[in-house]
Amino acid sequence: MKTDRQKLIVPLLLTAFTAVIILFDTGCRRENRLYPFRWESYGAETDSLTLALDRGLYGGEDPDSLSLLVDILSKKGEKNEKLRDRADYYRALVMIRSDRGEVAESLFYKLLERVDSGSEPYLYNRLQFQTGSDEISPETYAVKFSRLEYFRKVGDPVMTAATLIDLANLLTKVKDTESAIRAYKEADTLLNTAGFHELAIPIRKNIAEVLQLKGDSAGGVNILKELLKEPYILSQPALYYNILNDYLIESHDTLAAREMIKIREREGLTLESDCRLAAFLSEVEFDKGNYQEALRLARAGYRQTIIDEEEDVRAVSMHRLSDAFKALGRPDSAYYYLSREVTFVDSMDMAQKPMEIQARETGRIIQEKRMEKELKHGKKILWITILICVIFLCVVIAAGVVVWRINSLRLEKAKASLEREKAHRRLMATQILVEEKDALLNSLNRDLRELEEKGEISSGAKGHIATPIKTHIVQSPGREAFLETFSELHPDFTERLKSHAPDLTETDIRLAKYIAVGLDNKQIASTLGIRPESVKQARWRLRSKLRLPSGASLEDYLKNITG
Repeated sequence: MKTDRQKLIVPLLLTAFTAVIILFDTGCRRENRLYPFRWESYGAETDSLTLALDRGLYGGEDPDSLSLLVDILSKKGEKNEKLRDRADYYRALVMIRSDRGEVAESLFYKLLERVDSGSEPYLYNRLQFQTGSDEISPETYAVKFSRLEYFRKVGDPVMTAATLIDLANLLTKVKDTESAIRAYKEADTLLNTAGFHELAIPIRKNIAEVLQLKGDSAGGVNILKELLKEPYILSQPALYYNILNDYLIESHDTLAAREMIKIREREGLTLESDCRLAAFLSEVEFDKGNYQEALRLARAGYRQTIIDEEEDVRAVSMHRLSDAFKALGRPDSAYYYLSREVTFVDSMDMAQKPMEIQARETGRIIQEKRMEKELKHGKKILWITILICVIFLCVVIAAGVVVWRINSLRLEKAKASLEREKAHRRLMATQILVEEKDALLNSLNRDLRELEEKGEISSGAKGHIATPIKTHIVQSPGREAFLETFSELHPDFTERLKSHAPDLTETDIRLAKYIAVGLDNKQIASTLGIRPESVKQARWRLRSKLRLPSGASLEDYLKNITG
């Protein structure tokens, strides 16, 4: 009997022990879900207040109500320095939510100066997360990875997820797409497990962007399409519009464009104030053959890119402008925007090359460090040799980039000089054509008068023929072509001239342009269809408005303004 009882005792003890372990694990998981953050405990009331602040900040609660909670926590910390530091940390986070980022940043750095990493490690690491650098470098990666390991160690799923997202953003920049996707997916799982489902939704947008970067455009588009059906995103107009914009860029779906237009109309915003949408709609109108509307949208989008500093969209808008001008039969304007696009894209490429080189180099070093950790530090001599080769390669690449840039600048300077010379020749050719045409029309007018005097043509017939001739002399399209060519050659002439005399009229500016290119009074009178005496009076008025001293040359003054 005793032997049978002894045999039963061992399984019962094992079962009881297993049940205790399961209950403990379940309790820990429940506690982790209810309270995912890892602050030092100062009693149930303080812990509940801290949890409410964390959940409110990450859950998008109103900043005013959060400020009240911060004030309560601050009063509790009047006699406790650590609690006071915690309250100041939350106060800075609320400031960020209230668009007071600069004040918040200053407070974060003040806290870092007084918070000790040994006595307050959790607060210290959260402060480091808020003030961490986004520079693309191996050092930044090492700092972020170290912070990730800390939050994993203390078991804070929300801060672990936030650090994973931060790390994934860096990995995306260095084109380590596989690692970035893994980090985003782990962050998504952690946030959903902790009950922060709404915070996890935008992560899928990040995954879509990485898939597009990886070359899987279809996968990225499918994720964005599914996101647009999420109830939470539908309830957030700004986020919904942002995802719609990304979806439009990748899919070129006109239904998405229409939805964006509806949203902007509801908000009372013009279509053209969204430069990406304007560029897309310009392309749609161009494909339909509505070239004037395509030109209007392209112009509006181009202006908005300058305001929003959207450099990638600016190049697209310039291309749309060039296409529209070409379709409308204005090759000079089309060439002008096409050449500006080429120059702008070249300058963007040059500006991005050092960053691309740095990102590529950082990505390579990150891969090396990961491999080094997996292989348990390997052979040191091999890594030193690789590092020397990398430095030498960077020096060679940098030298090559500098030499290439110097040659490019020389070529651009020579090209600009050639373009100016061509424009000047075109300007003078236009003026010659205008003068020859006006001379011919004036000669015809004189012949008509002689025929009338001889009685070979009636007064009514002569007037019927002479009236269109006079009208054409006054409204000469060649004159407009002359002024347009002058504006291309000297685009800032009008602005510089008005800075000297703001009260100048359009007639004064037109006269100044003719004088600046060296036309005399007779040529200007012929071009404008007026008497030379009228030109002299107009020149005198222009001198007065420009306040030129007696004896100063008006021609030299205006030529200096042209540069």
